[in-house]
Amino acid sequence: MTSPAIPALAGMDAELPIVNCYNQDLVKMIENGQLDEAYLDRAVYHTLVTKFKLGLFEHPFAKENDEVAKIYSDPAAKKISREAAAKSVIMLKNDGALPLNTETKRIAVIGCHADSVRSLFGCYTYMGMKESTVGVKVTMAGIETDDDSPVNPHATVNTYPGSIVHRQPAAVEKLTRQCYPQAKSLFAALKDACPRATVEYAYGFPYVGNDDTHFAEALAVAKKADVVVLTLGGKYGWNMTSTTGEGIDSQSINLPAIQDKFIKQVAKLGKTLVGVHFDGRPISSDVADKYLNAIIEAWTPGEFGGEVLADIMTGKINPSGKLTCSVARNAGQIPVYYNHDNGSGTDTGASAAFNTYVDGPRTPRYAFGHGLSYTSFKVDHLRVDHDQVTPDQVFKVSVDVKNTGHVAGAEVVQLYFRDEVASMVRPNKQLAGFKRVELQPSEKETVTFIVNPSLFAFLDEDMKWKVEHGQFTLLAGDVSDNLNTKGKVTVTKDALIDGTKRQFVAQVE
Repeated sequence: MTSPAIPALAGMDAELPIVNCYNQDLVKMIENGQLDEAYLDRAVYHTLVTKFKLGLFEHPFAKENDEVAKIYSDPAAKKISREAAAKSVIMLKNDGALPLNTETKRIAVIGCHADSVRSLFGCYTYMGMKESTVGVKVTMAGIETDDDSPVNPHATVNTYPGSIVHRQPAAVEKLTRQCYPQAKSLFAALKDACPRATVEYAYGFPYVGNDDTHFAEALAVAKKADVVVLTLGGKYGWNMTSTTGEGIDSQSINLPAIQDKFIKQVAKLGKTLVGVHFDGRPISSDVADKYLNAIIEAWTPGEFGGEVLADIMTGKINPSGKLTCSVARNAGQIPVYYNHDNGSGTDTGASAAFNTYVDGPRTPRYAFGHGLSYTSFKVDHLRVDHDQVTPDQVFKVSVDVKNTGHVAGAEVVQLYFRDEVASMVRPNKQLAGFKRVELQPSEKETVTFIVNPSLFAFLDEDMKWKVEHGQFTLLAGDVSDNLNTKGKVTVTKDALIDGTKRQFVAQVE
């Protein structure tokens, strides 16, 4: 069978952005009787149904500007955007540097992201694509450009020194501020949040390359400050001015070397150092861990990101975000993940000559589920309402969480399970459920998870979903490597189940 028929036979309904299969060759195959026209009918049918569901036949054109403006100015949407930013920011380290002291007189905000609104947005956002209109070359697979396009492959290239990454045009930042006039950079937001302090900005360093010509100016600004805020990370985007994004790969997962270099130099000043990381991937840096007093993972927090970060740094918002991945120390440590197989990863035990690498630990830099708060919590007293259950018998797991600190905050209670003995190799632990709980100082709450044993199911040697008899350990805590309270339940017999109907995450009562 020749290639144009393959996607139709496989059930692919649409092809974009470049057409290689649904073309005139396919038409000829249908006309010559080499392919049943029913396959094309099916693809057309599914496409039309989707368009009807989306209302494209009733409203085939894009909304007018005033209609779009109403959507962008919707108070409910803005509230959700701000809430999403506040809950996604993660405090990775804090030795007491945060929240900022109200008596702080001078704050230096340094780095390429410090006074940038574009840094608040990621790859798959409006700005990720919009900036291609001001002369940056997109990297999305399959995108082609016209000869007269400002993003054509023959455009004049101006790269960051020491890098092949194209320099971001000044027009990108201007365009972002035009599109999001209400958005504030971290520098602008900190000035508003700290009206009694002198807040100064310095560019300092780029997000890629080796240009250190701005170091002296930034160090001079830092020398006058009580607290130095360093905005770190690469650029998450959809074009060749980016260091993270679609079609953009890197050998290193660590901070740009130029940023590590600046951290070492500014650390000699003996100032309080706070790092705020912007990127589509998590921060990983031995230098940052060693010298920074506090580290915030901001990701790409969106239009209200600057304000939210300023509120977190000044204590108006108590951070509660948790990592949804394990952060490797360097590329050589990958893969590293919390639910590795029993006897592998960080649990090799006596099976290895060293329980570490010869040049470093096996443990991640930051564990899955990690995230700090301005208060403290205690998760304890896990209990299971049944000692034994059948494969289809729902049971409950309860655990207490208490705010043991002095300010209100939110904790994400995490429930895990481990299959103690199984016919197939199973993970050393696996997330079963989680619940975000907001608590006042000294307040305690009980979180109850409703567990169906199908949550324990796995593919057996015959590739069938199986709930297997045996003992399971339930563990709870605030992070995957700190599960201090546990209980047990025994499943009494085996059962094969419909994998499409198994429980993926425990419900919360």
